[in-house]
Amino acid sequence: MVQAEPQAQAPQASRATAFLPVTLFLLAASIVGAGITTFSTEVMSWLSFYRIIEVDEGYMISTAPGEYWRLFTPVFLHYGLLHLVFNGLWTWELGRRIEFQQGSVALLLLTVLMGVISNLAQVWFTPGQLFGGMSGVIYGYLGYMVVWQRFRPVAAFALPQGIVIFMLAWLLICMLGFTELVGLGSIANAAHLGGLIAGVVLALATLLGLRLTGR
Repeated sequence: MVQAEPQAQAPQASRATAFLPVTLFLLAASIVGAGITTFSTEVMSWLSFYRIIEVDEGYMISTAPGEYWRLFTPVFLHYGLLHLVFNGLWTWELGRRIEFQQGSVALLLLTVLMGVISNLAQVWFTPGQLFGGMSGVIYGYLGYMVVWQRFRPVAAFALPQGIVIFMLAWLLICMLGFTELVGLGSIANAAHLGGLIAGVVLALATLLGLRLTGR
């Protein structure tokens, strides 16, 4: 009798080798958005929350009723290299963890919800001002992962404590206005806080749904 040799199991993909299409798309779209804010006000006008209108004295902004994509698309607009690099690094570090653990569809849905909520928070707090960037979504990722890890720990969401402390400290520093004092410009603090709260609520709601369905 010939005994079959046990088949070798395929190695599990790591976060470094897994294909992460949504995370990669967010990074690419942010790079394109940074180019748009630098070179094309006309295209930026189609992606910003407000419509940008050129006038003799420069530019003015106006609301755009019915153009619902504007609720989300400002997340891709980045103003300057530092803004792009900072958000790009955190999008990669946090976004890929969620996509690796929960899948591309989950990351896409979370990103859209967090983006819309953080953008609306910024508009409510500082109406009539242009803003952009992934930072509100990034703080949403942070809140989502911290809460999830508290109630249903997974290896992918095990963030070093130093990262969590740094990001929360940075949020506080920005809200206290220190970034403007040192010349880094104004920060969309309401978007950061709104995104963080959205991430916490979405994690709690998802965990509650899983518990109620016995999963």
